[in-house]
Amino acid sequence: MLLVPHGHDQFDNARRVRKLGVARTVFPAEYRAERVARELGALLRDASYRERAAAVAAIVREERGAEAAADAIELALA
Repeated sequence: MLLVPHGHDQFDNARRVRKLGVARTVFPAEYRAERVARELGALLRDASYRERAAAVAAIVREERGAEAAADAIELALA
């Protein structure tokens, strides 16, 4: 994933996703075709991004977020 944060919480979110090892970031002031091409190339060449994304996806699936949210709403309405 290549992130280009522009404002508000996007910078913090970009930092967090980079820290998870699933993304790279190009800041708006650095956004140039050659930079984007280099970053995308790094993402495609380095299998660790794909591996980390799969690992994070498994964790997110296990959390069952939508089901947990629905349960919390039903409990609050009961």
